[in-house]
Amino acid sequence: MKKSCKIKNGIFVIVFILLLVGVVFGKEIRLDKRLEVVDGDTIKQGKVRIRLYGIDSPELKQQCEDQKGKKWNCGQVAKTRLHQTIYGKQVLCKTKGKDRYKRNLAICYVDGTDVNEHMVREGLAESYSQYSDLYDLAEEYARSNKKGIWSGDFESPSEYRKKKNKKHKKAK
Repeated sequence: MKKSCKIKNGIFVIVFILLLVGVVFGKEIRLDKRLEVVDGDTIKQGKVRIRLYGIDSPELKQQCEDQKGKKWNCGQVAKTRLHQTIYGKQVLCKTKGKDRYKRNLAICYVDGTDVNEHMVREGLAESYSQYSDLYDLAEEYARSNKKGIWSGDFESPSEYRKKKNKKHKKAK
């Protein structure tokens, strides 16, 4: 009787640990070469949508200014760079949860490289410090080297969205 109780307790502990590991580390999503880049921080394959965790990239129609004040399509450039980074490659994403739009929040990797961090280091996304400080050092690198959006002036993507949403609500 004592032996079966120990076995049941042991099984319970193992199941609990496995569940805990699943919650802490999330699930892995493997995407193949047919994935689609939606914008600088969102990818999808079929019905699976993934928002890159901890970063915020300029919106597709958003423009930034370079050091000379010349406007450039930073949102489109971010999308193109993400496409160049992952297209035709195996992408492994480790989920961290879901956002309010029910997209998977994930850190994605190509050949062992953290794609989210790569986008921030290239200056094509901000560290989304509101949700995580994981990429703050990568942002500091991009800022100090005046890469991408840090080469001139830009509006934070979150501020850009707020203004856009206000205009949209006024138009209704």
